[in-house]
Amino acid sequence: MNKNRISNNDISEPRLDRIRKRLEVLRCFAHAAQKRILFVNTVVAEALEVGLLPQTALLGSIVETRPYAPTPGGSDSGRVYQAALLVPGGCGLVRWDSEELSELKDVPEALEAQSFDHFIPFDDLDQAQQALLGCEVDRLIDMLVQNCE
Repeated sequence: MNKNRISNNDISEPRLDRIRKRLEVLRCFAHAAQKRILFVNTVVAEALEVGLLPQTALLGSIVETRPYAPTPGGSDSGRVYQAALLVPGGCGLVRWDSEELSELKDVPEALEAQSFDHFIPFDDLDQAQQALLGCEVDRLIDMLVQNCE
């Protein structure tokens, strides 16, 4: 448990209550995602082991964008996070530079090929990203099932 986490018994600051409530919702979503994605990743690993699944990259929705830290002269580029289910690898996010993503979109199968180099496994994501990925897992499962048929 995080030693810096504030409990409900600590001093209250009403102006921060809204943020604290959002943190609790985020933790609930991340916890639910952990259970589901652990199961999905286990099935994917077992199916790969017995030869049921080929190496593949299934790319879902863009779930988050983050600008780069301010730099002298500025930049329009930033990080883009895309839901993914990689075999091998399981569920996670693919982190793209927004300019690189724009260039690769026009090249057939380039995103899928490059996704392995930019993949962040679920366990390495922060809680907010885990919660966002949890909202995409059904779509990724559907893509996986279609890929197996």
